[in-house]
Amino acid sequence: MRAISVRQPWAELIAAGKKKIEYRTWQVSFRGDLLIVASASRHDDDCADEGVDPDRLVYGAAVCVVDLWKVSGDLYDYKWHLRNPRRVEPVRVKGYAAIYNVDDALVRFASPMPSVALPVSTKRPAIVRGAGHPRVVIATPDQRLRARWKKALEAAGYDVIAFRDGYGAWLDLAVNPAACTVLDADVQGYPVAEVLERLRTSGRRAAMPVVVAGAAPRDEDPLMVRVKRGASADDIVQAVTRSLGAHDGVLP
Repeated sequence: MRAISVRQPWAELIAAGKKKIEYRTWQVSFRGDLLIVASASRHDDDCADEGVDPDRLVYGAAVCVVDLWKVSGDLYDYKWHLRNPRRVEPVRVKGYAAIYNVDDALVRFASPMPSVALPVSTKRPAIVRGAGHPRVVIATPDQRLRARWKKALEAAGYDVIAFRDGYGAWLDLAVNPAACTVLDADVQGYPVAEVLERLRTSGRRAAMPVVVAGAAPRDEDPLMVRVKRGASADDIVQAVTRSLGAHDGVLP
């Protein structure tokens, strides 16, 4: 597959469908599927300008496949028109200055994911600790809920990292196992069903407890705790604590 390297946060903005034109100084006759690879270098100032947290981005890895359907402009000021972004698993790819080839076998689309009926392990994992506290990953598009849930969980003794979408949460979980995950039913990127499916089919993360706020799929999942949509901070703390086998918000 043909590929180009794009600096962050622009690679992520392309994957999110927010950046539809990539500016280049050279023309290209190629049209069709194009792999977007995030450059390995960080540019935190650019991230700040776009309101993107640089610590939550992928670097030196594939991000998405887009359709390069048109090139316009001239005289070293060309516009590559992009559409139909499809996220891929963030496999490591060495970037180059021009268009280059990447083995098709390395490109695995991240969504949609088939629904597979697999047995679910009910064995409770050992609590993964960060800085001496159980690590909890939360994901909700509601900024106020993110702040409230994070503050309350940290006050209860948990080490918390918060995301606005399910895709960011899964990328973090794929690298850094957690004791529990809290998902808002309204998360985008990866919906709740997909995050659950990936957790339950990912080896040592298969037995991770999950708290879902709102309508939840997989009602038969024995490791899922449901709370109401827009749950209060206290409800979230109690649900996480209960899912880890503790009581009254006090860690074991």
